[in-house]
Amino acid sequence: MSDSNSGETQATAMLVVTVALSIIAGIISWNLVHPHSFGSFIGFLIFWGVFSAIGRFLAMILVSVIAGKK
Repeated sequence: MSDSNSGETQATAMLVVTVALSIIAGIISWNLVHPHSFGSFIGFLIFWGVFSAIGRFLAMILVSVIAGKK
């Protein structure tokens, strides 16, 4: 039973961290690009996607390291 709870806790932690990092990535991307036209908005979306992917990768590593310590 504790293994199931541990897996659910890890999944919830991953979800929360991923959402938070995606929002932060969006804010950073917006501040870097300052979109004023359609082309710059596309650049913003590209930056946001790249930063979000990096954030998801870091979140995966973070949750794995924390889960491995238990």
